[in-house]
Amino acid sequence: WCMCSDIVRLLHRVRGSDHLCPAACPIGNRDQLCPAGSHKLLLLLALPALLTLDTTIYKHNMNTKPTANNDGFGRPVVSNGNADEYRSSKTKLSEDDPVFHPLIGSLPNASMSIIAARKQSQTSHQLPDLPTGKDQGYGWVVVAAVFVINFIVAGYIRSFGILLLAIEEYFPDSTNTSLGLIMALLNGSRGLTTPIMGAISVLIGARLCIFIGVILTCIGLLLAVFSTSILHIALAIGLMTGIGLSMAETPGVLVVNQYFEKLRSTANGLRVAGNPLGGMLFPLFYVPILQYFGLKGSYLMLSGVMLQMCVMGFLLRDFQLHRKYVQRIYIKKMKLLDSPYYLDHQCKKENVITEKTKKKPLEFNLLKNPVFLLFLAMNLGLSFVLPNNIYYIALYAKAIELGPWEISIVLSYYSGLDFVVRLACGWLTDLKIYTKRQAFLGGMVLTASGMFLVPLTWNMWTLMGALSLSAAGIAYHNVLEVVIMADQFGEDSVASTWGFFRMSQGIGFFATPPILGLLADVSGGLTLPFLCMGSMMILPMVFFSLQPVVGRLMGIDVVMT
Repeated sequence: WCMCSDIVRLLHRVRGSDHLCPAACPIGNRDQLCPAGSHKLLLLLALPALLTLDTTIYKHNMNTKPTANNDGFGRPVVSNGNADEYRSSKTKLSEDDPVFHPLIGSLPNASMSIIAARKQSQTSHQLPDLPTGKDQGYGWVVVAAVFVINFIVAGYIRSFGILLLAIEEYFPDSTNTSLGLIMALLNGSRGLTTPIMGAISVLIGARLCIFIGVILTCIGLLLAVFSTSILHIALAIGLMTGIGLSMAETPGVLVVNQYFEKLRSTANGLRVAGNPLGGMLFPLFYVPILQYFGLKGSYLMLSGVMLQMCVMGFLLRDFQLHRKYVQRIYIKKMKLLDSPYYLDHQCKKENVITEKTKKKPLEFNLLKNPVFLLFLAMNLGLSFVLPNNIYYIALYAKAIELGPWEISIVLSYYSGLDFVVRLACGWLTDLKIYTKRQAFLGGMVLTASGMFLVPLTWNMWTLMGALSLSAAGIAYHNVLEVVIMADQFGEDSVASTWGFFRMSQGIGFFATPPILGLLADVSGGLTLPFLCMGSMMILPMVFFSLQPVVGRLMGIDVVMT
């Protein structure tokens, strides 16, 4: 009966009347419905319609705040019991307090949950952010796949000194300058074609790019079996293999930086850790296959090893496809697929993401940025050291009368220490113990110191001690170069920044091996090439230190990571 009384009061308020039912009331209380009234049956029959009307009026009340002259229904304030208390209250109710309805009194919070949720959905539509798919899950599978690709590519490059010694024995008339031509074509083509391979990777995808690169590499190694001169070998395992390796390794750099943001230093540390590990294990693999299968048989064995990169390349899922996959799983888990608004919101968001992530294959406007040009100028000095130091370490070890197995142990130690430092570098950098710039500059100082000390060594142990400094310095440089470029010029520009960076290295790779070989032939020893490599490391330190100064003069904000 109390509910019926409220309904009657509601009807009269909608009609603009303050009077309750005019029927006689035997109890004598005008706040209650007379139980003997003849209109009792009509109220019960009209109850569903009245409740619907009450909900409609309450929605209007939720959006209309009561004032001193307005009760929230567009009518003057009526002094009427609890309604007066509600209208005159200046205290804002919290979500935990019982909700007072101006028509039907107090309601528990549970009764108001549906109404509150409906109001929130009609006004704010605040939805949870969709996951980006970065720094988790399948990204570590991508890192592992790129790790193996780098393991194979760098294993071939870093152990090339042992293969070069075998080529020198197979062609006795060869000189250091002619052997330098092989290294120049291998590393020069590998570096110069990097921006092109980055653009191809953006256009056709990482998987297809890696597959084509592996096939080119295998063809180059197979053609070397039929070579009859140094020139043939330079074109086969130098030029063609260098282009194929560039096509196989470049997509991994781009994909890893797309999959990671907060843990980018750690991910890149793991990615490049495959390089020294390959350099540590491949020398131990080269020596026995050269002894048992000879030089041409080794080419066949290496072509089979290169084919394993195809398997790893197929694991590099496109990041945009991965992000959509992660977001769809998240929506299903949240059971929001039945919400038309959410699906509409999701479609709009995916369209925005697609538009934002459309990248140009190459961003030539970077070449107008003087800060980026300083990065490219750094390679003028770095190309004298990397990777020429690997080849000349093997030649110097032979010059101090170390045997094939001792040479392989020295190269394995050098790469093994590089591997350990790279893992530690990525982890320590993410802990922010020091800045990335400090670590990058410190790495170049250690590299130069190691190159200066190599000519002072006389046996395997002293040589390994001098190489320890160089290995640690090169590890820091290789881990942080991509990270710093991504921080300064944006992760979406990695395909262009890394491509142009490697291209400038390729120019140096073409020029420096013959120069170092000529210095060795003229001086009759290897001391002068190592002193030249150490001295040229001063240039990248100067250019990198000038970045903030040039940025300030040109009005460019340089990210000091």
